[in-house]
Amino acid sequence: MKRRRGIVLFSIGLCALGALYPVTAQQPPGTFESEVLPLLTKNCVSCHGGANPEADLSLEAWVSNGQAIQAPEVWAKVARKLVAGQMPPKGSPRPDPQMISRALAWITQLEAKAGNGGRVTMHRLNRTEYVNTVRDLLDVEVTNSDDFPNDDVGYGFDNIGDVLSVSPLLLEKYLQSALSLASRAIMAPGGTIFHLSADAFKPDGAFRGWVTPVYSENGGVMLYSFGEVATDQTFPVTGTYTIVLNGSGTQAGPDPCRAGVIVDGTEVAAEWVPEVYPSVANYTFQVPITAGRHHLGIAFENDYYEPTNPDPNRRDRNLFVNSVDVQLPVLMDPGSLPRSHRSVIFRRLLTDEDSRLVLKAFARRAYRRPATDAEINQLMRFVKAAHDQGDPPERGIQMAVAACLMSPNFLFRPEIDANPINPRPRLLNGYELASRLSYFLWSSMPDEELMERAEDGSLLEPDVQTREVARMLVDRRANALADSFAAQWLTLRKLATVTPDRSRFPEFDDGLRHDMQTETLMFFMNLVKTDRPVLDLLNGKYTFVNNRLAKLYGLPEVTGDRFRQVSLEGTPRSGVITQASVMTVTSNPSRTSPVKRGKWLLEEILGTPTPPPPPGVGVLTEDAAASQPKTLRLRLEAHRAKPQCAVCHNRIDPLGFGLENFDPIGRWRDAVDGTPVDAGGKLPDGRIFTGPQELVGILMGQKDLFVRNLADKMLTYALGRGTEPDDDAALDAITQQTAQGDYHFSKMIDAIVTSKPFRTTAEGGGN
Repeated sequence: MKRRRGIVLFSIGLCALGALYPVTAQQPPGTFESEVLPLLTKNCVSCHGGANPEADLSLEAWVSNGQAIQAPEVWAKVARKLVAGQMPPKGSPRPDPQMISRALAWITQLEAKAGNGGRVTMHRLNRTEYVNTVRDLLDVEVTNSDDFPNDDVGYGFDNIGDVLSVSPLLLEKYLQSALSLASRAIMAPGGTIFHLSADAFKPDGAFRGWVTPVYSENGGVMLYSFGEVATDQTFPVTGTYTIVLNGSGTQAGPDPCRAGVIVDGTEVAAEWVPEVYPSVANYTFQVPITAGRHHLGIAFENDYYEPTNPDPNRRDRNLFVNSVDVQLPVLMDPGSLPRSHRSVIFRRLLTDEDSRLVLKAFARRAYRRPATDAEINQLMRFVKAAHDQGDPPERGIQMAVAACLMSPNFLFRPEIDANPINPRPRLLNGYELASRLSYFLWSSMPDEELMERAEDGSLLEPDVQTREVARMLVDRRANALADSFAAQWLTLRKLATVTPDRSRFPEFDDGLRHDMQTETLMFFMNLVKTDRPVLDLLNGKYTFVNNRLAKLYGLPEVTGDRFRQVSLEGTPRSGVITQASVMTVTSNPSRTSPVKRGKWLLEEILGTPTPPPPPGVGVLTEDAAASQPKTLRLRLEAHRAKPQCAVCHNRIDPLGFGLENFDPIGRWRDAVDGTPVDAGGKLPDGRIFTGPQELVGILMGQKDLFVRNLADKMLTYALGRGTEPDDDAALDAITQQTAQGDYHFSKMIDAIVTSKPFRTTAEGGGN
């Protein structure tokens, strides 16, 4: 995967050439001899030839088209150097721009032919997609998602099929989650909805005084002196619940222990508990409870203490509560059944055919396609098993739902080819396209409208697809584009772990950390919802702040925690580049880092990353030694004096220094320790700028490079794989269509979802 990524990095910089090196339809690639060899002969082989070629790269042996096409990686390396302006080296005669343009066009064509077709590994739902899909499928929340192992990241995102493996631990968590979700979503009459062990209860003062619990040897809690333990629980329906107390008592006096069930401070049932500790027995209470949240308690009602009794075992009466099971009513008020139940069981289960229709409808939604008869027959086995055990059919549906949630058809997004050995790509069918759309824009399953368009085939029509995308982008579920795509692209998830030096930045706390992330996500979602130009991410003169961020930014007073849109006209801030979230994640704890900020701009904004530093070059320490230059700028200049460092740092450092007016938490500053901030930079091509506003101007001058990079990032996220040479033509088209649509966000999305990579399986049969 890394090797292929290295081959194609050059292509994402083609747009940076702009008017200098235009690649147009009027310049069709010809042969190596006509398009590339003249450039090599005139400008390259003098260094990259002979017995000791520069960088051990000899180009003089390539003289024919037949030879050249056998080594696409060589020409990919050449193209990267041309795009970055690193070849020919500084001081050498500059090639004719048209000559470079023709050479790059030929290499692009060669790389497209060398691609692997963009195969997508069958995509497992990542943690976010799993949680969102369960929410939309069952209308219940996943409560144990934090227990799931973290998803691996590839190409900057956690939804890449190649890295979404399945470990034994994850399977175990899926099983636990499936059983829990099914029991919470489907109300099976008489079924246990929660089991409360002794440590689930807390001492309670609502009934005859507060008592500190004492735990017994077998794990129960001992209640004495009229003590009570209680917990808050949500009861899903209205009806008469069965409460089963597992416990016993130390018996004394003429009567056995007596236990009461307390609901919201009122005793609603009571039973004798004659079992002698340490043995235990079950005691059943019938308790009418309305649907909703209630305070459930178990109380010890008849304390007895006779210290002079000659039998030591009869002196003190106490109640031991080991556990409490709560069982659903056998007869439930249909009007109080939760929406999760009604969305699955939409008809009375009088016959097997009723159960089959229910499971067929549910499996269609869970699998994101119609289930086969064989699949429904397998699920019906759970209904039969429930019947054979004397359980109601709802119990069988409950278990079938759990089985669906464990199925590969739910946990994965398969795109199965009928003829997997066919080397030609194929168009996705309607259901596959619906899933690609929904997991791209919503990080969740298709809704019913999308499924209907898939079922009748109309989703394959471009105009219908465009209408569906427009509908999906204004849906609340499109917030996932900010939470999942933008947060990862802009590296906002690092905010959770950054720790600015509190002695220097005492105002930084978890509240401000949350505000920083909220500002950037709201900015991005406003772009989506109002269909703003994507260039606003660079030069938008507005943002979203609350009172804390307004104070940090020195903006006019904003009252309260509520975020609102404010103008940035007249300030040095614009877009996301100068927002506190980005400034914080690209800083060190005690000082700014022009290197991190410059590297972030190259990688995340321009898509022109630098190679990793060579081994042994050293890093800048937090505190300069006495022998080092005093200012950070001078220290970095000394660092760039090393030849092995200069190649990258000449590109990185000037961009980072353009943001030096922003301190490590994104606050504006004019001086550091009394020394005026120098926010000027000189780029390798000689352009000079000062401060963030002029830096943004430089970036806007490369807007097509930014748009191409954003398209690359978004297509990677949409497909769940890294882009390949075969995708270059699609990326060119997406960039062009976005520009033709005045850079509006919807135009980029439309161009992505109508592109060949998005609408087809890969060459070689897909998954």
